[in-house]
Amino acid sequence: MRIVSIGREYAGSVLGLAVLTVALAYVAGPLGVAAGGVVAVTLGALPTPYAVAIGHLAVAFLVGPDLSLESLVAVEAGFGLLVASDAPTVRDGAAALCGFALLLALTQGLLATDTELWLAAFVLVVAVSFLSYGLHRVERFKLGLAGGEP
Repeated sequence: MRIVSIGREYAGSVLGLAVLTVALAYVAGPLGVAAGGVVAVTLGALPTPYAVAIGHLAVAFLVGPDLSLESLVAVEAGFGLLVASDAPTVRDGAAALCGFALLLALTQGLLATDTELWLAAFVLVVAVSFLSYGLHRVERFKLGLAGGEP
């Protein structure tokens, strides 16, 4: 007997919220659980990008510059699941998770070494730019607005 029944379309969001709330609780304690609740309410009322933005603001407010690398990876994994669950198809969600994992690994690699912060930020901006351009090209081919091979 099922007490709580959620639709398949919400399973990814629930998993993402669970991972995010546990990570926030680990990072910020009881206030992190409250921040997870705020993200859940935002996700219910507004589209996913707004919930992710509110969540990032909550992390910045609760933790500030004291966020460790492991905590950053855990929190961002929850945000990545939220973003991927909003994808229209499983393939698009998997592609979003792969791109997100690449950026997260690049971030961890840059911050684990003694790379200057400005250089790490520059490398991440360039990587996000290339990924965004690639996504733009794929969308143009899917819509039939560009000829040739993607």
